[in-house]
Amino acid sequence: MRIEAVHRVPHPRSEVLAWHDKPGALVRLTPPGLASAEAPATGGMQAGRLVGVRMGPPALPTALRPRWILRHAEHEPEGRFVDQQVHGPWRTWRHEHRIDDTADGSATEIHDSIDLELPRHSNASPRSSRPRCTDCSPSGPGSCAMTWHSMPAGRSCRAAPSRSPAPRG
Repeated sequence: MRIEAVHRVPHPRSEVLAWHDKPGALVRLTPPGLASAEAPATGGMQAGRLVGVRMGPPALPTALRPRWILRHAEHEPEGRFVDQQVHGPWRTWRHEHRIDDTADGSATEIHDSIDLELPRHSNASPRSSRPRCTDCSPSGPGSCAMTWHSMPAGRSCRAAPSRSPAPRG
């Protein structure tokens, strides 16, 4: 999926670049209360830099706030940089920022292009399409009410005893 947007801001390009280079830019770009930086005192757009953020309101426990780690994969000081997800809620995420002067030089245009793939399994998907525990229900694989989202990694649900294959004989 691709999302593209262009924003015109009434500030010189040098100020817009400096604003993006300051610590906390990702949090400032996120709607209020929906993200907090893991290292708020650091900043910069240089290639290779990692940015860690906890998504969600700070009032929620850390376990309910997904960790999102982005790497500045590319950086051109004259006004282009690319963030790529290292770890986070998306299958893939690549965000290219291009910051240009307007033709008349009176403002700056910010061009954003985001390429992303949605998660494989989303809590927003219908319950029937979520993966099910495959080894716990007497009705057979897929009939258990538990989903992989609610189970500890690598374990089946505890709603019923594990099924084992019937002895052959």
